[in-house]
Amino acid sequence: MGRAHRFHEGVPVTSLEHPYFVGVDAEPSDRVEVVWERYLELNGENLAVALWSRPGVAADTPTLDAFTRLLDDLGTIDERSREALRDALTADAAYLDHHVQGVDPRPATLDPDAREIDVDTFVAAMEPTGIDLRPGPDATAVIEYMIDPDEGDEAMTVTYTPAGDRLGVAWDR
Repeated sequence: MGRAHRFHEGVPVTSLEHPYFVGVDAEPSDRVEVVWERYLELNGENLAVALWSRPGVAADTPTLDAFTRLLDDLGTIDERSREALRDALTADAAYLDHHVQGVDPRPATLDPDAREIDVDTFVAAMEPTGIDLRPGPDATAVIEYMIDPDEGDEAMTVTYTPAGDRLGVAWDR
């Protein structure tokens, strides 16, 4: 894997020759933007995966290789993420309570007639909606889960290092 040169509006642009992240710019960006995007299948659904640029940060081959291994093991990462979501929602059920009791009508992914929804049922109904890959010295992979992607905009995220070590779970409002 090396570097290749291409031209954009007559200006040479250096890109990494990476087998998975084809054509990613090797030069640091001056803004935050998606520089590579692909849809992967997970549990029969298409999941958007985006590699983001960050000001002053260039993508590097070791980080892209680590992201590739993470994406190649997406089923296991999903299982680990759901375990982390269960643990987080057991410790603090505010996100669950908000969507079960605070939303009318109840999200379509949940039984509208159930008197109570337990954490396991709730987490099983959550849908992964995207993965953001952010290279750099503090590189992360952030997987977003929603209970009702068609109706809501609040998500829970599980953040990993490129090597697959879980960093945390958060409610993104």
